[in-house]
Amino acid sequence: MQVAPGVDIRRLKPDFLKRLECVDKFYEVHLEKMRVIPPYAGTPEEMSFYCTGDAADIDNPIAMSDKFADEIKGCFTWDYDVIFELDRIVVKYNPM
Repeated sequence: MQVAPGVDIRRLKPDFLKRLECVDKFYEVHLEKMRVIPPYAGTPEEMSFYCTGDAADIDNPIAMSDKFADEIKGCFTWDYDVIFELDRIVVKYNPM
């Protein structure tokens, strides 16, 4: 797993980090390097997930098919939102 300059993953909760390692293994299978990247600015409520170690943005260099997206979503339980955007995958804890 690579980390973009300026991104600090030390605050990530151990369980969340373990789930990112699952995604990293998926990327390795497809000959890519997973990279945690800085989040887009959002509302204070949205950004609070990043501050508490419950969210991360991942660079998305792979053209995702539905199968690949399902594999990545499989690394997370129902209480995580996994959002595929054009250039990134946003993952955040959402118990609601």
